[in-house]
Amino acid sequence: SKSFQLTEAGQDFYDAAARGIAEVSDARERLRHHTAVPRGKLRVAAPPGFATFIVAPVMAEFVEYYPEVEVELCVTAAAVDPSRDNFDVVFTAGALEDSSNRVRKIGAAESGIYASRGYLEKYGTPKKPSDLAQHACILFSRQRKKSTWTLIGPSGSVDIQVRGRIVVDDAFSGAAAAAAGGGLFVVATHMAHGDPTVRDLVRVLPDWHLRGDMVQIVYPALRYTPR
Repeated sequence: SKSFQLTEAGQDFYDAAARGIAEVSDARERLRHHTAVPRGKLRVAAPPGFATFIVAPVMAEFVEYYPEVEVELCVTAAAVDPSRDNFDVVFTAGALEDSSNRVRKIGAAESGIYASRGYLEKYGTPKKPSDLAQHACILFSRQRKKSTWTLIGPSGSVDIQVRGRIVVDDAFSGAAAAAAGGGLFVVATHMAHGDPTVRDLVRVLPDWHLRGDMVQIVYPALRYTPR
């Protein structure tokens, strides 16, 4: 079996997510029960990949640490408003609508470029960022500029115009298409370390990464929140 560990940046990102859930729950429950022991239900919403590989493991640790707290996780790619939709904690990425909710930034998820061994054997392995323009890429429709990949590496950042005939709106589907030889796909670090499908892929241009949208914790402003 293979052993995977988070990078230092990935671990910091994971820890920030864990602290975000713990602090919001702790503050909310202390106010409600006037006690140092949190209890009750904590409703959390998060997008699919982030929910699976960051929030779900945090939940397991969280309920063990707080035995009187029940956590309900809603996995959705739709826009969620914690006040309107009755959630205590909402994880979201990218630009937010103006609202009265409180927002706490926890970091930007980094990503790498992956492909199947079969694809690389057939079409070759990119050696430099500009090589990506000659490859079939699996595009992500939720990305603002899905045909532009901005890579950050030893010599700075560079924008590469990519092309592809497969477009997905879900990271799991994109990874599955890449595993079937469909082309190169951008995979977030936390997914690369946790998804068995991605574990069978090969990272190309490992000295280069893509910076994802800022991930934020959003919670209702009317409830007590940590300072």
